[in-house]
Amino acid sequence: MKKIYLLLSAALLVIVLVGGVVAAGAAMYVGRSDGPIVHAIIRTVPVPAARVGEHTILYSEYLEELDTMRTFLASEAAKEQGIEISFDATLEENIYEKLVNAAALEDVAQRYEISVTDVELLGFFDEVAQAASSTQTDIGTYLLETYGWNEEEFRQNVLRPALLEQKISAQLAATDPNNPDALALLISQRLSEDDVKRYVRF
Repeated sequence: MKKIYLLLSAALLVIVLVGGVVAAGAAMYVGRSDGPIVHAIIRTVPVPAARVGEHTILYSEYLEELDTMRTFLASEAAKEQGIEISFDATLEENIYEKLVNAAALEDVAQRYEISVTDVELLGFFDEVAQAASSTQTDIGTYLLETYGWNEEEFRQNVLRPALLEQKISAQLAATDPNNPDALALLISQRLSEDDVKRYVRF
């Protein structure tokens, strides 16, 4: 009898755990939740939000992008520019697709054997910082207050994709100079392939 109770208890525990996983998955992929339970899960489990070939976009990265947008919309910079955007499902989807496109860009760069070195990235950052020095005395403080980023996060999230785009576009222009939309077309084609998976629903 004791064994039966143990088996029943184990079976009940499995059902509860499976139910919890299903509920958490629905909260993320359907409800797009960023609640405490979801945060507890993504701190320990690398939950994917999307895939582009070998490039995985984690759900934690998606939530970080949402936080960045919230920080920006509440910043003085947004107020000075008169930016008033509703934080709704359309905006969330745009942020999600930005991440998917960035992964596709990484994939295309890998196919063309194009990369960005740390030296190039630091040099580009210095150019940007110098250009911004006329209006911003401390770019580090500006990035933190406006986006919630440190300088390295800014380099990786903004400058690295920009440099990749420049390099890929230059290589495409060398072979097809009459097609200014070559990179956009290449990204679109890449995103239409079967190994591109979007798990979050809008």
